[in-house]
Amino acid sequence: MNGFDSRGQKISYDLIDRQTSFNQVRMKKKETEITETTPMEAEKKDVTPLRCLVGSVMAGGLATGLYSLTYAIASTFAKKPITSDNLLVIKIGSAVRTLVVGVASMATFIFGFVAIGLILLAIQLIIQGFQKEKLSSSDGES
Repeated sequence: MNGFDSRGQKISYDLIDRQTSFNQVRMKKKETEITETTPMEAEKKDVTPLRCLVGSVMAGGLATGLYSLTYAIASTFAKKPITSDNLLVIKIGSAVRTLVVGVASMATFIFGFVAIGLILLAIQLIIQGFQKEKLSSSDGES
């Protein structure tokens, strides 16, 4: 370590030192970011019927769009059969088509079930709100 590389040129340790100090500062910054945002300190938002219904509308919209996409894909595959004399090509093509339609259908039904679940959650929250009001009003009358 005499300050020269194998070709006899002087090595600039200043650049290496700056890069090392930059990396250390970046690592310290990441450590403070991790410790500052713990799950306990995160802002908790209440679940309300309105939030559930808005989420349900969004999920329903995505489900409707994915249904249209799935229908378009399936009809396109039905209109254009696989034309080949090779049995392996036909089997692989059929498997790929089945996989594509299956993934699109799965995404459609996932978003559809999420939309239904959020509607049911909104109904449950509304019912629980009425029950709490009824309990608090009956306790106040006694």
